[in-house]
Amino acid sequence: MVTFSASARKLVCLLAIIVLATGMAAAQSSTPVSGGGTLQYTSNGPNYEECFLQVWSYVGSVNVSTYTPAGGGTPISLSGPTSLPYVYGSTSNGAGSQYGDPNCTDSSSTETYSLPNEAGDSCSLTVTASYSVPSASLSCTPIVISVPTTITLTQSPTGSLTVNQPYTLIAQVTPASGSVTPTGNVTFSGPGIQKTVAVSTSGVAIYPGTAPATAETITVTATFTPSSNAFLESSASINITTIPAPTCTPTVTYLFPSEYGPLASPMEDTLYVLVDQESGTTPPGGVAVIYVNGIPALADQVSGGFASVSWTPTSPGTYSIYASYKPSAAFCASQSSPPVVISVL
Repeated sequence: MVTFSASARKLVCLLAIIVLATGMAAAQSSTPVSGGGTLQYTSNGPNYEECFLQVWSYVGSVNVSTYTPAGGGTPISLSGPTSLPYVYGSTSNGAGSQYGDPNCTDSSSTETYSLPNEAGDSCSLTVTASYSVPSASLSCTPIVISVPTTITLTQSPTGSLTVNQPYTLIAQVTPASGSVTPTGNVTFSGPGIQKTVAVSTSGVAIYPGTAPATAETITVTATFTPSSNAFLESSASINITTIPAPTCTPTVTYLFPSEYGPLASPMEDTLYVLVDQESGTTPPGGVAVIYVNGIPALADQVSGGFASVSWTPTSPGTYSIYASYKPSAAFCASQSSPPVVISVL
């Protein structure tokens, strides 16, 4: 049995590497990439295996120019061809000691590269090599650029409310760019308030509420949660101030459209308003204001407790409509609730 010193063992390994490397020509090959594209590689060095030390070196490049989506389809051109060098250096099987593994098991390595692209996808290439047999897979996922949103939050009726007075909060969700209406939910939250409402096809979410029973100011926040990552979340807040009820005769307001829809645009719809007093025999006077999607749009004098207006929608969509009664002396303000929803085709 011959025993080598540590320095002698290293020299033997070095000589073995030099001898094995002599006369070995560089190899070129290519293989399809799982998911699309082509892996091209050049091997510039031999693979070494000897009983005391495993040395493995692989030098090459990957070249991917197209990506075919899963399931087939038109290949997507990547910005390329993309060429990425990779080098695997010498490795040793450290089982027991630097030179102590007589089995000389194979070595393998895996690396992942992010690839630039021009197709709205984020692509990465994973290369696994074991000796001179490389394999690769390419995966691409769409890059979604989320559009910011804003919420416009309004209160109706505006101004201070009397205690226990009905009111409505209207949240209008608007995208920062584009014409697509954001989809998702708006959550209204505040003292004693927690309600989630789906956004309509017009981007509106409505919360019918009742003012607190005591004179105070509360803050209500509307938070938009998108149904997909195509849009970003947004929020807005509004202060609601409640004051003591004035000395007046309470009223109840009702809204009745002549047509509940769906309407064909442009099609006239007559909106009737009835204002009823809770006591007394004198009918209320004043003004009835019609709100369409939270915006005051029409008005008419209340005579004998009645008012009517003609409304002609000019574009398709979903409209939320309610009436707010602005009283004359001795009567209390009120508004119709819940809002009437009319679809226009």
